Amino acid sequence: MTNRGCILSGQRRQKTMFLRTLSAAFILSTFFTFSRAKADPVPLQTGGVEPAMHLRVLSQQGSILGVGELATVYRNAPSLSTEGQRESRGILGLYHLAHRFFRWGVFFERAYGLRHDEDWVVDGAGEWDWSSSEGRGESLLTLDVTPRIGFQEGSFFENVVFELKSRVGINLSNQNQTLRVRPSVFWTPRSREKSSPWTFYTQYEVYFPLNYGTQSIYEKWTYFGVLKSLLPEIQLGAYVAYRSETWSASPDSLSRFPTRSHYSTTSWTSGFLMILRP
Repeated sequence: MTNRGCILSGQRRQKTMFLRTLSAAFILSTFFTFSRAKADPVPLQTGGVEPAMHLRVLSQQGSILGVGELATVYRNAPSLSTEGQRESRGILGLYHLAHRFFRWGVFFERAYGLRHDEDWVVDGAGEWDWSSSEGRGESLLTLDVTPRIGFQEGSFFENVVFELKSRVGINLSNQNQTLRVRPSVFWTPRSREKSSPWTFYTQYEVYFPLNYGTQSIYEKWTYFGVLKSLLPEIQLGAYVAYRSETWSASPDSLSRFPTRSHYSTTSWTSGFLMILRP
């Protein structure tokens, strides 16, 4: 073979290798782009603790107890998305203290930043994230029934109060209806000579979706908290809570994973509470 033939043959081999390399790069790029869109779209966890703050005002006139509350929690900050999301609530309501150990009430709530199944979406680049709902206001109406059990002085459980709170709520903005059941135990250490300013409590709360979702239980919360009375009119408190959530597949998720009906996530919340009794 002549030198010219060798040169042409080498050029053809280089061109063939270049085209193969270009084709392989294109295939890999397409694969990873497709895989990212096809990645399991489970709502991600924060990897940290979500902070919360509550301000509650109580005012009693006879057997009527007025309740007002402002609450803020920072969801998924900072690792799910670049900024996370603030969830804010304002609550007004009335309790009727029908008995020392029984009360019922009605509450109206205005909330911003609530998340629903359909808010978990995928963008054009195949990235999954929560769509922002901080500016979306929603109105909720809740009926509360709360029986309590206390014990006589001198008994083993004289410093313990058991409570079973049941709430049926309707979101007036999307018609979602939810039953929440929360058994609680409160313990105030005290002696016959002196009452303690401290109250310790634990709570377990379960959310049952009544007309939405694909699962019978939507959320489960476990709380451990403490309250301290600084003055008869002021209480301060803190709590930690472990939350388990079940998300029904969003429309975006179902379009890509039709066999996945739900996803489960967990998170921690740490909250601070101030209660005023003017």
